[in-house]
Order: sequence, then structure tokens, then C-alpha cells
Amino acid sequence: MQKTFLYSVYLFCMLLVITACGQKKIEEFKSLNNYTKSLQQKSINNVQKTIAKDTVLINELINFSSLKITGGFIGTVNERQTEKSADKFTLESDNVQKMDSSFQGYFKELFFEQNYINNTDIDFSAYTGDLKEKYNEKTVEFIDDNVIIENKKYYYQNTESTQRNNKLIRIDSVLIFAKIKLPIKTASINVLENVTNKYDVQIDELKENEVTLIIPIDTYKDFLAIQALNKEGKRMNPINKSSFPEYIITPSIKNELNALKNICNEILKENNEEKIDILIKKITDRQFRAVKEMYSFKLHLKELNKLKEKEKSLLMIFDFMEGFEHLFTIQNQSYIVNFSDNIKDVELFFADEYKQYLTEEVIHHEDDAYYSFENTYTLFGVSNDSIKEMGITNERGEIIIKDIDLNTEQTIIQSGNKYFLKFDRNEENDSLFWLDIKSKKLLYTPSFGEYIESVNEIYDIFKKDSGKGVVKNREITILPFTYYSIWVYDTFIAAYNRKSNLFEIYDLDFKRCLIEFNILSVRDLYRYRSFGEGEEDKKNTRFYLEIETKEGGRGEVIIDEKLKILSIKSKK
Repeated sequence: MQKTFLYSVYLFCMLLVITACGQKKIEEFKSLNNYTKSLQQKSINNVQKTIAKDTVLINELINFSSLKITGGFIGTVNERQTEKSADKFTLESDNVQKMDSSFQGYFKELFFEQNYINNTDIDFSAYTGDLKEKYNEKTVEFIDDNVIIENKKYYYQNTESTQRNNKLIRIDSVLIFAKIKLPIKTASINVLENVTNKYDVQIDELKENEVTLIIPIDTYKDFLAIQALNKEGKRMNPINKSSFPEYIITPSIKNELNALKNICNEILKENNEEKIDILIKKITDRQFRAVKEMYSFKLHLKELNKLKEKEKSLLMIFDFMEGFEHLFTIQNQSYIVNFSDNIKDVELFFADEYKQYLTEEVIHHEDDAYYSFENTYTLFGVSNDSIKEMGITNERGEIIIKDIDLNTEQTIIQSGNKYFLKFDRNEENDSLFWLDIKSKKLLYTPSFGEYIESVNEIYDIFKKDSGKGVVKNREITILPFTYYSIWVYDTFIAAYNRKSNLFEIYDLDFKRCLIEFNILSVRDLYRYRSFGEGEEDKKNTRFYLEIETKEGGRGEVIIDEKLKILSIKSKK
């Protein structure tokens, strides 16, 4: 009797489990295929019960997809006085001439960086400091903010790279097509007088000396300036202003949810099993993913609100969207402006006519320590607080190490071509690793605290116990760790010994040279200047050494790149 009772309880529990599994909601399924198969296995009555429950969620998500995310803060203006009227906004009369002279010059200072971590893409930047000195500062800033660059061809060592589907492949130059539009004619509207206007600009809020405008994103690209008029008719320029994007859920997602809702409504009305099956098959992967993603985002916001209440912290726009950026698009720009006096009217200025500039240029990679033909290995992957998926690739995009062993408390950076430094929040000291190509492994090098640079494939400079030294093949110490600094040049090495307070000169095989001199300094360690004229010696063929003479005085020695003494003279 007891066995029969237990068996009945077991069957009852199993039925509960099966029933619970059968009542899974759409958001709980991992794939569309699993969801539709589950529906197809049900009776008409159970299908419609399930669809009715799922429709409730879909309706909630459709309403939820109407949310807007924006933000804004602007300082207050205490002074409320406008002594004289400002000049009405106009374009500078010589802006075309300034652009004509600046546009081509801009690309001489343009370079790019190739990213491998978090965002495997190419980023362009310009050394605008020199440009602003040579050309008009405002024009250079306008180019930097507004130029549109399209990548056309990619090169590495003068050979075109056609495999840009593999973004790990090394690139050293890019043929680009660049264009920019320069406003040459303006139009304006008075917003308070023309609430309905051709630019669809709306006043969101007006309070005394502050106005908040909503400008459609398609219109905002032509927006140039804003001014206001006070009660006396005096024209005012802004005191403070700020602009914030207004993000909305991408309309296509809402469309997919509505399309799924329509299918669900048809299923609820249908009594024919075959027709219901046809309707179930109409559900697309995009519709299913729209439900999954919007449901996940809704849970994300719920958790954020809990966190905000717990920590009483201020959340930024991108805190809300983090991990869900692909769901959003910018609809409007919220523009908040303060003026020096109360506002009677607001005038907005837009570009009404443009002059277009076009060019094709070859842009080279930024010349930095980790990007050269000798340095062929690079970290790639994703690294943030929650995800650590890092590997190492070569210049051909071939993966040397797919997964570096990291936990969420650790991160790794590249110190040199084959050297990598691992940080751990829970450890006091960092760990240095060397890439062994043969075994395709990172080998721990506990003998050294920090990698500085490589002289060549054999000799490396490390730092240990506050001193720098040179080690051969990570095993044999060539220069002890008693040097404050070690500089590597094309044909020799200059090492500053912190015990003697003197420089020592070595050739690239670490044979001591110029030992007859007590060398006090090497002039300009980063950029040598030719002796006498003071002009930059770009070829680095002559070097200036300050020495201590036998008599205790000071002298000057000029050497060439082969360490041959060209001249010696005493200082007066």
C-alpha cells in the first residue's frame, strides 16, 4: 500500500514537471525552433492558451518600446543683464578661402590606429595642433568635426590587403575617400513666432532665460547657431548650452513586435489545426529575437533601478543602454540653452547651401612602438569588467593563442612584441609573460618585474628593483640592473649608470666603447641636433656628448653613427 502511494506521488510530481515545462513562456525559450516546435505539439486549446499569455507580454513590450532615453544638465546663470545687443549671426566672409587652403593640408597630419581589443576597427585622428598654427583654428576644428571618411583600399608593406573580412590582418596604410560640406548660405527661423516650421523644431520647455528645444536629427546636421531676443529687442548670444541625443527603440523592432502580435491574434481567432500550424510557421526569427531582446532590456532596467535605489547613485544615459546599444537609434537632439536675460523670442540658424570638398588620400598608420614590421604579434579580443576573452594574433591575422587564461579580476596588456603584462586586482605584483612561438604559449618570467624594450631578438631590457639591465635570451645578464636609463639607437646603446652617474656607450653586441671618456650627458636623448648649427639632424648621423676632461673641466665630443670621433673640444 505504501509503495502504491509513493508511486502515485511520483507520477503526480512528474506530471507537474511536464505541465510546468509545457507552460514555458516565449521569453524562456532559447530559440525560435524550440518555441514553434513546442506550439506544434500542443492541442488547439493549449496553443491558444499559450499564445494568449505570450500576447500579453508582446503588448507590454510594444508599449515599452515607445520609451525615450535622454539626459541633460546645464549650469544656471545668475547675472540677468544685457548691456548691448549682439551682432546677428552670419558666416565668416572668408570661410571659403580658409577652407580652400586648409582642406588638403589637414590630410598631411592625418593618421590611423588599428584596434584589436573590444572594437576591431580603424580610427582616424589628426595632429591638429600643428594645423591650427599653420591654418585657421576654427576651420581646422570644423574639418576635424565634420569630415566624412570612407575606406577604399587597405595595404600592408605596399601590398593590397583584400581580406578585410578578417579584421585581425595588419594594415599599415589606407586609401581613403574624404568629403566635407562647407556652409556658404544660411536661413533662420524665429521659433516662438513659428511654432510650426519647416525644420520641425519644437520648444520642449521655456522658463525665463532658459529654453529647451527638440531638433530632429535629420535637421540637426544643418543647425549652425542660436540667438535670443529679450523684451527690449536686444539680441543675445548663449551663455551656456548643451546638447543631448534622444534615443528611441529602433522602429524596426517595434514593427517586428507588431507583426508577431498580428500573427498571435490570428491564431487566437482560428479553430482549424492546419491553419494554426501555417500561422505558427509564419513567426520569424527577427520577431522572436525582438521579444527576447526587449524582454532582456526590460529586466536590465529593472535591475538598474534596484541598484540606483540601493547605492543612491546617478545613472548616465549609457548606463541604461549598456549591452543593448544595438536596440537604439537617435531620433532627436535635445538642445538646452541659457541666455543673460529673459527670453522673448529665439532665432535658429541653419545651413541653406553648401560647397562640397572631395579628395582621395593615402593615410598611414601612426608610428608607435608597438606597430612596426618587426613587431608582428598583437593582443585581440574583448576585455571589460564582466568579459575576458583575449588572444594573440600575428600580422597575417592568424591566431597564435586563442584564449588567454584570465578571470574577471585580471587583465592583460601588451608591453612589447612578445611580452605581455598580467594584472590581478587581488595580487600586489604584476606578472610578466613571454610569447613562445614554437609552443604557442605564454611563459611566465618571474625574474623580471617589467619589460622595457628589445635591442634585437637576443637582447632585452628589463627593470628590476628600480634599476634597468640587459638580459640575453631571458637568461644571461649582460648589463646588471644598476642603470637608471638605457637608450637604444640604430648603431649603439647609451646607458646611464646610477652608481657612477656617468653614461656608458656600447655597440649592439654590448662591447664597451669610448671608455676613455667620462660621459656626463648625451645631448637631447630623443632628438639629436647637428653640432654647431643647432638644426635637427634627421638622419641621426652625428651625436653630441658632454664629457669630463682629465683636468676636471668640461668638454664636447662629436661622434658619428659608427662611434667614430669627429671632433673634441674643451668648454670654456
